[in-house]
Amino acid sequence: LLLQPDWYAHVRQAREQLPEEAAGAPCHPLVEILVQVQNSQVIDALTRVRNLAKQNHARAAMEEAYTALQEAPFYLPLHSLMGDILNQQGFTQDAITKFNMVAAAYGVRGEASQAVAFLRRVVRTDPMDLVARTRLIEQLTTRGLIDEALREYLDLADIQYRLAELDQARSTYTTAL
Repeated sequence: LLLQPDWYAHVRQAREQLPEEAAGAPCHPLVEILVQVQNSQVIDALTRVRNLAKQNHARAAMEEAYTALQEAPFYLPLHSLMGDILNQQGFTQDAITKFNMVAAAYGVRGEASQAVAFLRRVVRTDPMDLVARTRLIEQLTTRGLIDEALREYLDLADIQYRLAELDQARSTYTTAL
């Protein structure tokens, strides 16, 4: 990436491929790209995937993404982009599975802000996913974001109440208290 004549443009393009930062989260270091992506072809592939997705060529975008996965199987922004494409195509459950996987990977890496961001995407996509909501509450509590965790507890209890799971709703309210 850095040995190419127009390296600065490629670095800028690589920076654009990183996932959006959560509010107040530190900026992703560029070294993440350099460590996880062995060559600049993956960066170029990400650009092609995004462009194909914007042009509503979702299948071609997924093919390009799968090809890029062969070069960088652990590059989470690529998996995130694949989840977005799946969601765009209407494969909501597959997208949720992908986002849960990305959230778990960020959690294992110790990047709690990114894990929280992806768990929120799961909860927005499927508000009834109680497992993801519980994991989100755990992540928020661990990070010390108690007010946000309380809001999620209340939403969880409300869902349990609507599902007529009154004992679980009461337990959730008690935990939140």
